[in-house]
Amino acid sequence: MTTKSRTDEELWGAVQDLDRDLLDLTTPTEVLDSAAKAMGLDPSALRAEGRALATALLDEKRRAWTAGHDRACLLAALSPEAGEAQSAAACPARVMPLWLAELTPWIDDSPSDDAWPHVVRRYASLARRWHVLDSAAWERARIGALLAIVEEARTHAGDDARVIAAIDGVIAWLRRGAPESERLALADAEAAAAVAAVAVAAAADRMAHGVLGAIEQEIEKEEASR
Repeated sequence: MTTKSRTDEELWGAVQDLDRDLLDLTTPTEVLDSAAKAMGLDPSALRAEGRALATALLDEKRRAWTAGHDRACLLAALSPEAGEAQSAAACPARVMPLWLAELTPWIDDSPSDDAWPHVVRRYASLARRWHVLDSAAWERARIGALLAIVEEARTHAGDDARVIAAIDGVIAWLRRGAPESERLALADAEAAAAVAAVAVAAAADRMAHGVLGAIEQEIEKEEASR
């Protein structure tokens, strides 16, 4: 069946009527599809445009929340050097250690839309306090952050006994303080990292808070000892 051609003005008026139904979450999808087809619109294309608009609005909300900084610029906000070079390696050690500079874009980009504002607020709050940490405290924070990530990854490891055993070995090593003399085989560490990478999409919120929690724990220790 040939779809009747519509003028832009007619389509605009029809879509305005459809908007009320689109904004009503209780309207069945079948009803919306039928109404769109009756107006000469492609329902699948309409849904795709709606998803794109929703994504754009969420990104706009995030940019507004960060007072004009792009959401990927959390590291650049703390280290203009890293922003200019577009590399975490350019971040001065006085700002943060390299491992955290490399992790910061992930902390900025990976959390869910609901969790992201709280994660970034917590990060910013810790950034104002972590000047109290010396190199030993930063190393403990790094190990704690790794432990939080790998422990979360383990919950997504499935039933593969080999992978679980590798992850458990990494966890035990980290809990002992990750001594160089007991460094695990590279294959085991890579297996744990692979599981962590797969788990990121499902558990980024908990991983991000786990990393920040490890840093916060060391800050609180240092502040309490002063």
